[in-house]
Amino acid sequence: MTTAIRGEILTYLEAIGADDGSDAMIAAMEAVGTTFSIKEYTSTGVHEKYLIFAKGGVDFLLHDGIVDTVFFHLRDSEKYAAYAHPDALVEGVRFGTSRDEVIDKLGIPRQNKKHYLLYPAGDAFVNIRFRDERVLRVNAQRQDYAAQAESEQAESVSAAEPKPITGEISQLIDAAGSAYGDAVMLDLVDLLGPRLDSHDIDAEDGGGKLLVFDSGGVDLQYRDDALLAALIHVREGDRRPYPRRDALVDGLAFPATREDVHAALGAPNDSRSDLDLYSENGRHVMFNYDDDSLSTISIVHVPHDT
Repeated sequence: MTTAIRGEILTYLEAIGADDGSDAMIAAMEAVGTTFSIKEYTSTGVHEKYLIFAKGGVDFLLHDGIVDTVFFHLRDSEKYAAYAHPDALVEGVRFGTSRDEVIDKLGIPRQNKKHYLLYPAGDAFVNIRFRDERVLRVNAQRQDYAAQAESEQAESVSAAEPKPITGEISQLIDAAGSAYGDAVMLDLVDLLGPRLDSHDIDAEDGGGKLLVFDSGGVDLQYRDDALLAALIHVREGDRRPYPRRDALVDGLAFPATREDVHAALGAPNDSRSDLDLYSENGRHVMFNYDDDSLSTISIVHVPHDT
């Protein structure tokens, strides 16, 4: 049985699902008690807005004007001060608490994954993150993303099976999730060309490293020393496209439209206004469109426990 969540996090849970600028959101921001900066992005049709309270150890993430997640840092780091009252955030939970101690205090979680425990709290959830079986940080979030992913996967099984994605892109798909510096990374350098620029990604943007192969038309993003995502440019524009586009995806000629992609690969697992999603074995391949013209292809590795 799950125990009711108690502590200062209740103020922030009230803001989850609230509109940008709502009373609940403002009350939660005032509870942090420090100044903040703003960063905004638009990705796959979703507008993301981050309110970064670096001195307060808190980040707010809004999706399309709705408070989606509040992140709490429980110890000082290079980029963040610790949350002002880390031991009072969730009653019975503090930095370094063991997984077993959390379960003893809060009861059986809704999700018990390798890197986190998820507890329902009203219309929202408390996500307690772990490293080496010890509490690392805490999130207040809007959805049970694991359950949502499982539901979407079950729905996709009943849909028409898409065709395997083959061609030179398969080397990038197979590399997703591989370790930074692994032998497969040398194979990617051979595929994409030796000229690359390496950039460190700020911690507030998730951390990690970005490798930009300008002549190869591909960007590789590493996080936690693993290949998280690859972005392939396939259309002439601001960036040089992949140089061997006719060999990139078997059966797909470039320039390509959404109709061309469907003809080559079959029905996608999911489709939205600006993208088609094909998934297999924890890897998502997204075909991204601009007015039905294929502009980029994204490959994302999704570990089974996230």
